[in-house]
Amino acid sequence: MSTRKRAWEWVFVGALCCYGLVLGGWLLRQPMPPLQDYLEWVYQGWIGARLALHDARVTQNFEFVRVPVPNELSQFVLGLMELVVKPVAAARIFVVGLLLGSMMICWKAAKRLSPEHFGAIFVVLFFCFFANTNFWNGYINYQLSMMLLLAFLLMQERLNAVWVGVFGTALFFCHASTFLAFVLLVGFTAVLDRSKRSWILGLVPGLALMAWYVLRRHAPHAEKDLAVQLYRGLLPHLEYKVYTFTKIGPFQNLIGSDELSLKTRSRALYFAGIALNTGFAGVLAVALGTAVRLRTKGRAWSKAVAPELLAAAVLFAGFLVLPSSSLGVVNLGERLLYPALLLIVLKLRELPFAGVLASLLLVGAGLTSVELLTMPVQQAGSATAYPVSMQFMPDEKYQKFGLYSHELFVNDDRRSFLEAPTGKALPELRFDTSAIRER
Repeated sequence: MSTRKRAWEWVFVGALCCYGLVLGGWLLRQPMPPLQDYLEWVYQGWIGARLALHDARVTQNFEFVRVPVPNELSQFVLGLMELVVKPVAAARIFVVGLLLGSMMICWKAAKRLSPEHFGAIFVVLFFCFFANTNFWNGYINYQLSMMLLLAFLLMQERLNAVWVGVFGTALFFCHASTFLAFVLLVGFTAVLDRSKRSWILGLVPGLALMAWYVLRRHAPHAEKDLAVQLYRGLLPHLEYKVYTFTKIGPFQNLIGSDELSLKTRSRALYFAGIALNTGFAGVLAVALGTAVRLRTKGRAWSKAVAPELLAAAVLFAGFLVLPSSSLGVVNLGERLLYPALLLIVLKLRELPFAGVLASLLLVGAGLTSVELLTMPVQQAGSATAYPVSMQFMPDEKYQKFGLYSHELFVNDDRRSFLEAPTGKALPELRFDTSAIRER
């Protein structure tokens, strides 16, 4: 690599680190990190800690679910932390640790995948799979699962069946969709590589836990008495899938504590962000298609096929077929899309137009920085009303706030409670998908 090209790669790295400082500084300025659903998980971690201490006020209202749940690792870790530090400190430490851990594992992956384009690949991995829409939505369990999946992919060549079992069990407790990606990857690997047939044994613990959960699970409240229309027609379904794919882009429409989104604060930046996401998704699709074509060109199918690509194909098919809401989860197909893309990128080991993709992502990071630095900072100790926006249907939400929107402070009443929980009524659980439920 020429000195000039290497210097550009370090420019990408430096720009990403600057954005990390802005993002980390903004999160630490807030009373608690306001990442849409995150404060609900912090609250459930606090409930878990109080249940472990047999707090009578908590035990009369809540109880642990007596089955393993594939959405509870972050609550478990937060609960352990909240046994020794205040919830505010635990929430900050956990999310900053998540960001730092994501950056470290993306750096390691980028250096191994493409020494010539390490800076651009570093930016692509971090923004596409970690500092993305799922991060701002506060899907912390899912983010943990993506870190574990990436770690497994980097280490898989030197792992045995025992380690496959360790990773599989941890991924089960993070998120079911990423566990499915892991099962597909391990299964296809065992079929295509005789030396790794023993890996099948490593799937036994995780699959046993999943069977236990499926047979004994308590159905989410949303599915108990509500008949949900799964599909609204082929064209709306395809439009939603295209929109979901463009969410991979760098633009995030952040809704502040004043209940205003970028659509209201600056329509010019809002529409520029939409164009940015659309352009990024188009370039990414072309880059992935080019990479796959280069891999398969002139090679027999048996030589071109790989476990990662087979698993990615199944996951991508699931993404295309699944409706916008199913099994009590909003946009479950999106949870399959990111592992599919990660498997493809790591297997191909080279991403065409990586510099263009990284540049677009950093432009988006600059736009997000403008949003964060111009957004009002929430004050500690302030009373927070239950947001009216929680009552909106998805279409109404888009009409009010615009596309790619994230209601950062929608669970801020959790923060108000956790700052001084003594003497206050315990809020009801907002998500019935973890290891804790109301009595």
